[in-house]
Amino acid sequence: MAAGLPGFTPRFPPRPRPVVITGNTVLNNIKIANSQIGIVNTGTIGTIDNAVGLIRESGNQDVAKMLATMTEALANDAAIDRRTRDEALELLSAVATEAATPKEARRVTVARALLVDLSQILGGAGAAAQLWTM
Repeated sequence: MAAGLPGFTPRFPPRPRPVVITGNTVLNNIKIANSQIGIVNTGTIGTIDNAVGLIRESGNQDVAKMLATMTEALANDAAIDRRTRDEALELLSAVATEAATPKEARRVTVARALLVDLSQILGGAGAAAQLWTM
């Protein structure tokens, strides 16, 4: 079925290989250096990176810098277990997306709930907890 016979069976395009980030990696706004996590969910990190770029372009440099710093701290902190890191990065991705949305279209209640969940996850997560208190 993968090769297909002309006119007899359908052809399926080959599946793209997943992108793996290892070692030192710099996206547009986020730098992951010597990370202990091995494989980073590029979709989540990429979403945050895009949102940081949009926030920076809209003039909110402080918010953009804090999101990038928090993402880098989460990705590079070896003390956080993988499950907790993935959950925190997903929540941070959703918060960043809401922050990048134009003010009149933001879902403030959703963002507030996401921030509460994120604060509970990061409350005891090493360096990320220090960033969260800032």
